[in-house]
Amino acid sequence: MRCPKCGFISFDHLDTCRRCGEDLRGSKKDKGISSAPITLPSPRPPAGPTSDLGLPAATRPQPSAPPPPGEEGGEDSSIASEPILRPRAGFWIRFLGSFLDGIIFNLLMGILLASASLALFGGAAFSGDPDEGKAMVETLILVFVALTPILAVTYSVGFVGRRGQTPGKMALRIKIIQTSGSEMTYGRAFLRWLGQIASSLILGTGYLMIAFSRNKQGLHDLIAQTYVIRLR
Repeated sequence: MRCPKCGFISFDHLDTCRRCGEDLRGSKKDKGISSAPITLPSPRPPAGPTSDLGLPAATRPQPSAPPPPGEEGGEDSSIASEPILRPRAGFWIRFLGSFLDGIIFNLLMGILLASASLALFGGAAFSGDPDEGKAMVETLILVFVALTPILAVTYSVGFVGRRGQTPGKMALRIKIIQTSGSEMTYGRAFLRWLGQIASSLILGTGYLMIAFSRNKQGLHDLIAQTYVIRLR
């Protein structure tokens, strides 16, 4: 059952979202999903000698084995590992998502540049000093060049660290998760962004790895230990 508020995937029998606490009963009712957990009939005890507790020897309680390392979460671990089973997003859909992000980012930068230009040119026109107008233009160019990488890392790390999706990935229904199945963090998102720089510095070879990798991972995915999965 997918939470209509935050998009987190929970088991169908849960009435609230494990991530944001959203009440799922109304959505489950609309989709015809039952809240009762599936139960199996109890097996019939076999005939045979009984133990000291009066139970058949075959059903004598046995000490439970400790959970394997890394699975001490019970139900939480099952929920966390569920997204790993989803199909991986391939090269072309990820390329299209990055292309959409580039359009959105450049549009935002254009709006910011246009707003700053109007403010500076308006001030220069009001002062009537050509030298001051030239200095304002040079200042605008320097600020734009300095802010572009800062805004780029803020855009990527902010969205990916918050929910594992940039606007382009949201539009195409793909999402970045950790290889453990956990949600992304800001630290992991920043590490992945550094990996993208490394992928670009080797002439894009790090991105081409996505097309040939068994798990559709680029160099930046291997560095940050992430997958990109499809949500549909």
